[in-house]
Amino acid sequence: MVVLSPWVEPFYEGAATASNVPAEYPVAIAGHAYMVEPKLYRRTFVPIRRDPRDDSTEPGEQSLTPEGLWRRSQSGWSLGAGQEWLDEEGASRQRFFASLGMDVLTEDRQACLLPRTEEKRSSGNTNLRLARVGARFYAVDGATLIFSNGSGSEQNATWTTGWTTATGLPGGTILDIAYSGAYVYILGSDNSIYRATPGTTSFAGPWYNPTAVLTRIWTGLGRLFGSDGRTLYEISATPSETTIFTHPDPSFIWSDLAAAPTGIYVAGNIADHGEIRHSWVKDDGTAFVVPVVAAEFINEKANALAAVGSNLFIGTSVGWRYAPIDGQTTGLAFGPVVSDVGEVLAMTVDTVSAQAFVWFTWANIQTGISGLGRIRPARFVEPNVPAYASDIYSSAGGSPIAVASLSGRRYFAVSADGFYGPTSGAELVPTGTLQIGRTRFGILDAKVFTDVTWHTDPLEGTITAAATFDSGATRDVGAQVDAGTVTAGPFTLGPTAGEWIEVTFTLARDAGDATAGPCLRWWLNRAIPAPKTTERILVPLILKNQVRRPGGATGLLRPSEEVDFLRALIWSQQIVTYQEGHGSEPVYVSNLEVQPTDWNVRDAHFESITLVELYTV
Repeated sequence: MVVLSPWVEPFYEGAATASNVPAEYPVAIAGHAYMVEPKLYRRTFVPIRRDPRDDSTEPGEQSLTPEGLWRRSQSGWSLGAGQEWLDEEGASRQRFFASLGMDVLTEDRQACLLPRTEEKRSSGNTNLRLARVGARFYAVDGATLIFSNGSGSEQNATWTTGWTTATGLPGGTILDIAYSGAYVYILGSDNSIYRATPGTTSFAGPWYNPTAVLTRIWTGLGRLFGSDGRTLYEISATPSETTIFTHPDPSFIWSDLAAAPTGIYVAGNIADHGEIRHSWVKDDGTAFVVPVVAAEFINEKANALAAVGSNLFIGTSVGWRYAPIDGQTTGLAFGPVVSDVGEVLAMTVDTVSAQAFVWFTWANIQTGISGLGRIRPARFVEPNVPAYASDIYSSAGGSPIAVASLSGRRYFAVSADGFYGPTSGAELVPTGTLQIGRTRFGILDAKVFTDVTWHTDPLEGTITAAATFDSGATRDVGAQVDAGTVTAGPFTLGPTAGEWIEVTFTLARDAGDATAGPCLRWWLNRAIPAPKTTERILVPLILKNQVRRPGGATGLLRPSEEVDFLRALIWSQQIVTYQEGHGSEPVYVSNLEVQPTDWNVRDAHFESITLVELYTV
């Protein structure tokens, strides 16, 4: 017998197939033909499912046997949008891919329709501004300043009844508006600052004529600030102006300011490079320290800032970022940019149901649809990336440039278009969509998708579902239309086979009551895993010096060399051809067991029935 090392090539390389199968021999492995003992032949499928075992302290979906249909389910969307794959490693069942017209962040375990918006005031101006002033709402439209009466008139269908046009302003374009808590400040085109107490109609003459030619004003920490491009000023109550800092680059322009517990953060840009600086009041309370750089962005402008406690949000030319505010250091450890929302030009903060949220402008929620997005600072999807989702919108499109929140309602302004907000009748959007994200059931192999079930609040309106598959095919799943029902399905999916499935739910408001609509609570999708299965073949080879073939002829064989050949195939684990009758298939040789039947003294080797274990590929 020749002793082989596992690192050498097979003793016999031979042909890939044997031409004398099945005419003379029933089987062949890698071109070597053999006779077999039929009584010992076995052929079975390798189980594709592991043995079920659940070591968790509490039973759940993972406790169900994998022998039946596999399940994927979701019962909350509180971690927001932006997750393309629902069940990949690291994915969260509290996230989804995209939505339109859906409120998914206010409550943890429901997805409901958002308010419908309407145009409150049409405008062709590009300097539109919005400001919440206590219980009132102020809007800048070109050279006009209007404000609500504080009794909910901002919700009126048109901003006429219950609204007042301010007087005493210079008549040119209003450059900016700011609110300190005591006064409303207006920066006029005559480079004068006007101020009035909230609700006062007349801004009687300029309050201050600064020396610098200001372009923006802000308030924070009970102070008023202004900028003329690259220089930042504090404007005192005297009034007078004090230079806080002049940026060394003459092309630098300050863009926004936000107050935080540690001081003020000020954003600005040099062309398309963004910069954020941090300043605070000196210990003697006399002035601000020279702002130090807290963050820089390359090829990314810093447009807007919003602070919530010790959290800073940055709207940029490519999306938005989050940075925790560390009271011990100046630098901002900001997170990755959330870029699928596009350029963010304005942000605002408000509290809903005891939770703080940040709203930001979103120009292309979908093609031709613009409005607002919402960030939930209390929930994070990864380090320094809070949850977010789309919010109210307008199908008129355009570029939103301002946002404000008042009395639990959001409003936004679209450049050269007008102002938008919830309808006066508190109507819901006619329809909203929730695109769940792609589900692979944890494997890349094919699955047979069987059905979808979902659960709702007692139904008002309708809910329908559609499925998209990796092939590009789509299928309407089913519809829940009976008022008061709470469960729909299971709805069959065909069944349809593929790599992944993505379910999209469409919620429609009540046909008879535009203020009522459905709320989705959970959904369940089931599938059968259908990977290409592996077969185990146990072939009992007759390895004798003389083997009688069908028809009576005798074939000569050297058993020891054939065993060595098979051993070499096990060591190399190469893919070879297994022939059986008229069929053939690729296999690898996993193991063998020599069962001696005799000892050949002349050739000094065993004759045997050798059980060869093969696995199909």
